[in-house]
Amino acid sequence: MNNRSNRTFQPKKTCYTAQRTEIARLIPPEAKRILDIGCGRGYLGHTLKSARSVEIVGVELNPSMAEEASSYLDRVFTADVETFALPYPPEVFDCIIMADILEHLVDPWQTLARYVPFLSPDGVLVLSLPNVQHYRVIGHLILGEWEYQESGILDSGHLRFFTLKSLKTLLKFANLEPFQIERIYRARPIARWINRLCFNRLEMYLAQQYVALARKAHESK
Repeated sequence: MNNRSNRTFQPKKTCYTAQRTEIARLIPPEAKRILDIGCGRGYLGHTLKSARSVEIVGVELNPSMAEEASSYLDRVFTADVETFALPYPPEVFDCIIMADILEHLVDPWQTLARYVPFLSPDGVLVLSLPNVQHYRVIGHLILGEWEYQESGILDSGHLRFFTLKSLKTLLKFANLEPFQIERIYRARPIARWINRLCFNRLEMYLAQQYVALARKAHESK
């Protein structure tokens, strides 16, 4: 699976036109130099730079997206994040963002591990992944259905799928420890009501996405 020539199609990068405020609000205020892996059109970086004084470096595979992102970010590399040799010394970034990118990769485990050395000793990784344990996915599986879609959990560009447990395994593989995990809910009101009746024990089935904040394991406090 690590041989990139085995790909049968080029995974597409989901085009986020929103400002990703759910990610932006979690970026530590003390972070001054930020690396956005899979920066897309740079809208998240634009949101951050509009609110504070930061330097943001982006990496994006899609040339047209990278060109647009370059108008917002300080520097943008048009490159494949799985093979790109980032031209920076170790421990130079206060924050690394990987928002909805790892699920599009052939080897998200090794890719994440390759970028961790660029994180400063007290730096923070902000990572978001869709939750394949969502009740709607499970419901379709019960019916024998697994249909890819234009966007969402079963986005046709997704090569890898994660639950909360496998997300934690992914972080551990890269020598990272989560210190905060948030759940993004887009469940119907009746599903939330049932969850409350079950003392919030159904959260892993209602969360459409997880957003994790993590630090290097040997620097965790």
